[in-house]
Amino acid sequence: MEASIIKLNDNCFVAGVSDLEQFRNSPQRIEHLLILFCIKGEADILLNVNQHHFLPQMPWIILPDNIISVEKKSEDFQVRYCYARKNYFDEVTLRVSPLFFEFVQSTPPDYRDARAIHFIHTFFRMIMRIQRETNHCFREEIFKNCLQNYLYELYDKTHQFYASQQQRTYHQPEVLFKQFMNLIKEHYKTHHDVQFYADKMCITTRYLTQITNKITNLSPKKVVCEYVILEIRQRLKNSTLSIQEIANDLNFNDQFTMGRMFKQYTKMTPTEYRKGK
Repeated sequence: MEASIIKLNDNCFVAGVSDLEQFRNSPQRIEHLLILFCIKGEADILLNVNQHHFLPQMPWIILPDNIISVEKKSEDFQVRYCYARKNYFDEVTLRVSPLFFEFVQSTPPDYRDARAIHFIHTFFRMIMRIQRETNHCFREEIFKNCLQNYLYELYDKTHQFYASQQQRTYHQPEVLFKQFMNLIKEHYKTHHDVQFYADKMCITTRYLTQITNKITNLSPKKVVCEYVILEIRQRLKNSTLSIQEIANDLNFNDQFTMGRMFKQYTKMTPTEYRKGK
């Protein structure tokens, strides 16, 4: 199939079928709301530093300001997608806690209910029709209604499991790890040291190590480094910034320090990675 590039340009939403080739070993920051539904094949997709195995009949939502990369996929891998402006998502989900959608993003539901699968296919057929009817007087309103219906249906099918998880105590490792990742996303440009994040969480570095080892089998330092490496990769592929400018913006002493760290994790220099070697 011909690769479909997921990009909004001046549109309020786009929808279609894609093999996600644009994300293959090329991390990109998702600026808006991305809804995916695997229709065939399978893929290993990196969301920030967590890898997910994406299988047929599995829906997934990627929230704004997250980085994804397709690390591996089968030749027949295809998804239906809908990419919608962030303000639409904010507008139609006012009644649902943002924590719920963070949970669904980190724990994609694996549906086996035929009615749920039928609803998802109906949603994509509707938005594909709306996408074609560019002169429809109420095109934007209809799309928002469809988007809201889809997200509410997602909530209905998964909220009981979500509620059971929320009943767990605050200091469960999964909750603290999510807090750790949110702090990394907020401070990765200026802080690469584990002590900073442990202090922010009011826990010891030893306890933070226990948490990250339990959830990811990685040390806190490696979690931070892998997120920074992911950010470097997406900038090398998707920006015209020089390597020195990237190093400066990410608070490295110089581009050589950043280059050593990058090569340690990727086995390539930043220049080699940018050139696609």
